[in-house]
Amino acid sequence: MAKFGYFGTMVAKEGKGKQLLDILIRASILMSDVDGCFEYTVSVDSENNEYIHIFEVWKNKAVHDQSLQLEDVKQLIQQALPLLSDEKIPGKNFYIKQSFHY
Repeated sequence: MAKFGYFGTMVAKEGKGKQLLDILIRASILMSDVDGCFEYTVSVDSENNEYIHIFEVWKNKAVHDQSLQLEDVKQLIQQALPLLSDEKIPGKNFYIKQSFHY
């Protein structure tokens, strides 16, 4: 079965990128303990530090969706929402057929 992946970009309000980044780093640390989460990478855009990119790899979409119901994750989402700008960049779901890790 192909693994489920997600790539998205969150755009912080001006001056709020560092706060949003800190929340997403905490999310990444939480996900390291979630069975079925293989990768949760958080990065800052090289041209605009208000743009935070997230790359996730999961066992399947159901495991990903279940992670969003964890109480700690819900709390982080609530903390992040007021920091987001009105600019929305659609995320992308995908299925991984082959990968290489070193």
